[in-house]
Amino acid sequence: MADDLKHLYREGISHALGRFQLLEEGLKTYIGVYHKTVSAVLNGRLHCGYDQSDVQEAPLGRLLTVFAKICSNEELLAEMRSLVKHRDLAAHQAFICLYGPGPGDQKLIEMSSANAKLGTRLSLLLPRLHQEMLKVCEVLETFGSVERDGARAA
Repeated sequence: MADDLKHLYREGISHALGRFQLLEEGLKTYIGVYHKTVSAVLNGRLHCGYDQSDVQEAPLGRLLTVFAKICSNEELLAEMRSLVKHRDLAAHQAFICLYGPGPGDQKLIEMSSANAKLGTRLSLLLPRLHQEMLKVCEVLETFGSVERDGARAA
């Protein structure tokens, strides 16, 4: 039974931590597209040298700090921030559980359940981040087409 529980735990924590990776990549993409949009809006009138490479290696906490400055969805930001401490705890527990003596069966069941809930919360965040991205893309399309039209007319 202990091996089955450890396998269940391993699968659950892998999915939860994998969703954090998806969130990080989503934030990096959002930040990159946002800065591309700002550059399109400015259309060379002012210098804007930020791009996605500026945050490519940034940890989740830093990504959320940048995201907070460029996204007005406070509810989404608060939800994301509330999950950071859970990610850190889950990652530390995973190391101990998978590579150390690990907890007893009951504790492993509780931790597996907590990881499943964490994964669900993350799964619900990703589409909300996508909705914010669509707003930015809409602006980019508007200014991108103006820029293209201007380039054709010149």
